Amino acid sequence: MSFTNKTSWCWVGKSRRNTLTFHHNTFSGVQQLWLNGEELFKTSWRFKLTGSIMIPVENSSVEIYMVCDEWGNLVYRMTVDAKLIAPEGTEDGGSSSPDGKRARGGIGGISISPGGAKSEDSVWRVSVQGRVCEVEFHHRTQDILVDGVKMDVEGEFVEEDEFEEVPHPGAKVSGVRYPILLPPNTEALLTVIPGERPALPPITVLSVSGVIQERAKHV
Repeated sequence: MSFTNKTSWCWVGKSRRNTLTFHHNTFSGVQQLWLNGEELFKTSWRFKLTGSIMIPVENSSVEIYMVCDEWGNLVYRMTVDAKLIAPEGTEDGGSSSPDGKRARGGIGGISISPGGAKSEDSVWRVSVQGRVCEVEFHHRTQDILVDGVKMDVEGEFVEEDEFEEVPHPGAKVSGVRYPILLPPNTEALLTVIPGERPALPPITVLSVSGVIQERAKHV
């Protein structure tokens, strides 16, 4: 008897057609993720089967949600920049469930739709060496702007790390970290952690020289 659920999604990205394959062992909790045939990561044993994974792909925000539907079945959904992508073998947006059937509508009573919380931007105004600079993170595109200029940075997926900046310090979560350089020459780190449910916006935290900054707005 196999305890591994397998789901794949295909979508046309900004420069190519992408295929994301996700394997989830419901006995051990081990997760494996492949992008275009290349393994991105494999987790160790974990006891919590539900949750979410966020990865940057071609400057887009790709998120996988593992949730229970209203009947208690474990289902999987994926969004690209908040747009729901249908699993392979289906014709429209829907969830993949372990028995191969498709769950329609929202997950666990929550619908995912473009816009809303996923289109929010996070903005910080930071004082660096006597001058104030503005840092923006666009949730839909994962673009990072410093004083209105788009930064050419790549996010690093961090799995099962202890983020001091999350609401409960020491909690092991997965997220994406972006190293950025603020003028004139100050290192900063932008951390993005997906919300616990699709309806919740991700947590965004900016630290400058190790000091967490207060966000100016989240609108």
